[in-house]
Amino acid sequence: MIHVQLLNRELVMKKRFLDKVEDNAADFTRISVTQNNLKELK
Repeated sequence: MIHVQLLNRELVMKKRFLDKVEDNAADFTRISVTQNNLKELK
């Protein structure tokens, strides 16, 4: 039973990590798009 809980905790940690990576990727994309828009405005 303890083994299952450890595995579960590991999966939760991995999921949180992936969520963070996805958030960072989304932010990066948004920043890139914004910078491109600013260049076009100039």
